[in-house]
Amino acid sequence: MRNSKKMKAFAACPKQMIQKNLLRVAVENRKKYLIHLLQSHQVTSEPHELSTWTLSELEHEWKRYQARCQQDIG
Repeated sequence: MRNSKKMKAFAACPKQMIQKNLLRVAVENRKKYLIHLLQSHQVTSEPHELSTWTLSELEHEWKRYQARCQQDIG
């Protein structure tokens, strides 16, 4: 019975709204993942501020870190 209520509520949502919510969830999950990576590798001196960064900033910082690691290897 509960599933049928959820399905009706889901069906009542516009497709664009569902896609936006899925995109928002995907962005938030990627941000959490990158924050975890950056903190665990001690990439920045202020890890507590990473949560205020945009996804683009986090991606850029992670790529910079990976490039530095590659330079150290080769």
